[in-house]
Order: sequence, then C-alpha cells, then structure tokens
Amino acid sequence: MNDLPLIDTPPFHRPIEPHEIALVVKPNAEPMPPTALEIGAGWALSFFSFSKQQGRAATWGWVKGAFAVDEAFFQFDMVERHVYAARLIYLPNGCRIAVFDTAEDATDAAAILSRELDWSDQSLQALQAQEKRALAALQSHFDERDDTHPLRVWRARFDDELARAHG
Repeated sequence: MNDLPLIDTPPFHRPIEPHEIALVVKPNAEPMPPTALEIGAGWALSFFSFSKQQGRAATWGWVKGAFAVDEAFFQFDMVERHVYAARLIYLPNGCRIAVFDTAEDATDAAAILSRELDWSDQSLQALQAQEKRALAALQSHFDERDDTHPLRVWRARFDDELARAHG
C-alpha cells in the first residue's frame, strides 16, 4: 500500500476522496460494489490518525462524530497469533478505547459510549476517569472473546445482537 496522509491536527480525520480509494485497497483488487466499504449509517470512509508513543500514526477506516473504527490483524506481545478485529478510537486524543470482534460491534460500542457518557471534558483527569466508565459500559453490553486472552477483544452479547437485528 502507498503511504497514507497523516492528519495530525484537529479534527484528526478527513474523508477519503474517490480518487484516493487506491490507497486503501490492495493493488490489482477486483472492482468492488459501491457498498463494499460501508459499515453503517453515518460512518464515513476516512483517513484518520491515532496516538502512538512517538506521536500520531496514519490509518484509514470509518469516522462518525468523535469516534473512528479500523480493521486489522492485531499482534500483541503476549498473544502468539494474529487476531483480525476492529479497533475503536476516540479521535480527540487518538487513544484506542477497545478492540472488537467485528466493525459492527465497534460501531455499536461507539453509539453506546456516545449516548451513555459525557465526553465534553477533555482534560487528562477527566479522560482517565472516563476510561473506567467506558469499561463499565462495555461490560454491560459486550463479553470478552475466550480465545484471545490475555488480549481483550469484545463481542456483542447474544441478547444485544437480537435487539440490534429486531430493534
């Protein structure tokens, strides 16, 4: 893949233009249907940045409000295999909120977290306290996958999946 643009100033994202799709798909990939890169209502295909120890890093995925989702193979030092999952990022500080089994689970989590928590205070102390509240909100709607320990990958509970499908 080509180098992605680093968006390192607020709001830390921008939509992907039609002529830039080649930056996010594999070279020589088969043409995709128009909906192939959609993950839900209101989620825009975008370039965005997330925090790393050395600053911000560029990636692509989907953005809605202050949240971003990307999908990738994740390798953590304590897990000896790769896990394909979706990462939920809070754009203002670029921090990962959690890793989810699917992009749909991540978008559901973003909806829950934006509805149930007040994100207006961006101070370090407030965001640290928010981490605990976010974990409690996730635990009320999601379970951890058993096969990824010690990596925490969240999966929607069956009853939440039914509510999502029929609600």
